[in-house]
Amino acid sequence: MLKQDGREVGRATTDTFGEFKIDKLEPNSRGYRLEATGSSERFSIEFDLGDESRYLGVVTLAAALT
Repeated sequence: MLKQDGREVGRATTDTFGEFKIDKLEPNSRGYRLEATGSSERFSIEFDLGDESRYLGVVTLAAALT
């Protein structure tokens, strides 16, 4: 889920390769928080956009142990 200033502005599910894309974000906009949830872990990162797409790095969420 992608939030800007506390409200949801986008949502995506990863593809087979674990990649995702959220379109129609305003260039040079600020105050974003990406929240990713796996079966047993959570991850979040805050960022601002520039003129182009933003690479946020590799996020690894471990699978739940059964």
